[in-house]
Amino acid sequence: ELIRAVSGQQPRHFVKAEFVGTYKGEGIPDDKRSVTIRIEYRADDRTLRDEEVDEIHWPVVETLKQKFDAEIR
Repeated sequence: ELIRAVSGQQPRHFVKAEFVGTYKGEGIPDDKRSVTIRIEYRADDRTLRDEEVDEIHWPVVETLKQKFDAEIR
C-alpha cells in the first residue's frame, strides 16, 4: 500500500518506489514496525539539486504520514 500511495501521487521526476524491508524489535514499540522504502527521482537532462528533491520528496512523506499514521525515525 505504501508503494501504491507513492506511485499514485506521481511526483515530478519520480522513477520508482521499492520496498526495502521492515524491522520490529529494540527501539520500536510493540504495536509498531519500522518500514523502509526507497524512492528514486531522476531528471533525464541534469542532476537534481538537493533543494529540488526536498521540494518533491517532503510532500510525498507528509502524505504517507497522514494516510498511514506514519512517523519519521
